[in-house]
Amino acid sequence: MLLPVTRFWPAGFAPFRAVVGCLGVVFASGPGAALALTLHQTVRFEASKLQLVNVGPSQAVLAGDLPRTWEQGHPELPYDIVTVLVPQGSRLTGRRATAVAERAVAEGIQRRPAAPIANDRGEVLQPKPTSFSGLAALASDPGYPAPRAELAGGSSLHGYQMISVRVYRVRWEAEGGRLLACERIDLELELEPGAGRAVERERFSPAIEARARRTLQRLVANPEAIDSYPRRIGVLVEKQEGGFQPTDAPSLEGSEVTYVIVTTDALA
Repeated sequence: MLLPVTRFWPAGFAPFRAVVGCLGVVFASGPGAALALTLHQTVRFEASKLQLVNVGPSQAVLAGDLPRTWEQGHPELPYDIVTVLVPQGSRLTGRRATAVAERAVAEGIQRRPAAPIANDRGEVLQPKPTSFSGLAALASDPGYPAPRAELAGGSSLHGYQMISVRVYRVRWEAEGGRLLACERIDLELELEPGAGRAVERERFSPAIEARARRTLQRLVANPEAIDSYPRRIGVLVEKQEGGFQPTDAPSLEGSEVTYVIVTTDALA
């Protein structure tokens, strides 16, 4: 059988699980139905993980293996990715992020703008354009990055649907070269129906179910929602005698297939 995994990520996105607190969400809808609801989540951070590394006359900001921003004219700053399990068919329509206990961890930092990089083919890639919406955004919020949180992408795994959000706990202020970090960020994610449904399996597989559960427990910030998640898990098909007996077309009649390799006629 095929393993139904789909995802949509903006360019340059790398999934990472942040340390999160209580997540308030109850999947009380009918089978597979999405509800309009708001998820409340607390994301906590350890400022001690921040490192300042001298790079020539400027300094780079690191935080372990966390990914960093990469925008033209702005410093590369670490951020977190928070992934949450959401009802099938949900889409993110609004978000609010409130920083708590923000403080300056360094001052007089020389800005080191994001630098070009070379890919595996030796091509030089330039940092992406800034996500700031013009000078008005800079005037209203002098810190970078301007948003506290933004949608990073979404994915589905064996009928489970997820949404990932970038959370910016570190900010840089041009005036005074101050580096700011907060102890936690309180998130509110507003969801509404309207997204496409996740692909669901037709044939039940205990091994795939167990593997999907282990993956989700490591990936999502609300693993307690796995047990009550409404989705189709497939039909249990008894194993046939007589060895491997596939059918010409996908169905529940033939033997179980782990994966399918598709090639062109020239390679057949």
